Amino acid sequence: MGGMCRTDTENSLCTKKKLVMQDIHINQIMQEIRTGIASKGYKATSLKFSQIRECDDGAFSRVELLKSLATANGTCHIDINSPILGRNRCKRFVKRIVRKIVRPVLEQQVSGQELYNVNVFRSLRQLENYIQELEARVSELERRPV
Repeated sequence: MGGMCRTDTENSLCTKKKLVMQDIHINQIMQEIRTGIASKGYKATSLKFSQIRECDDGAFSRVELLKSLATANGTCHIDINSPILGRNRCKRFVKRIVRKIVRPVLEQQVSGQELYNVNVFRSLRQLENYIQELEARVSELERRPV
């Protein structure tokens, strides 16, 4: 295979061999990541809840609650088998290799996160049921004569 690759299979094998033979400069890659982070103004400290802007004015809204519940229900499951997309075949190949290497650790983390997500969703659903129950009680009390 010293010359040019003639078929798609040979091209694929040539590309894979080139990837294996390329040196990966981890320190250079990490420095590029650090530079990118610094240029975006990110800090090494974690955010506190008090630093996060609220999305609403604090007033209860049934519509917002139902939207949040629908969103939470649709995002409980995390798909670790999502397809790796992109035009660059080399990057897709490297990403597949990395995914195979980290899969055992990733599966444990994802499993724990999904369990947490489902429990949070169930808790939110229970809160919604409780609010409906309280509203029904208030409505009943308002109808009673004094």
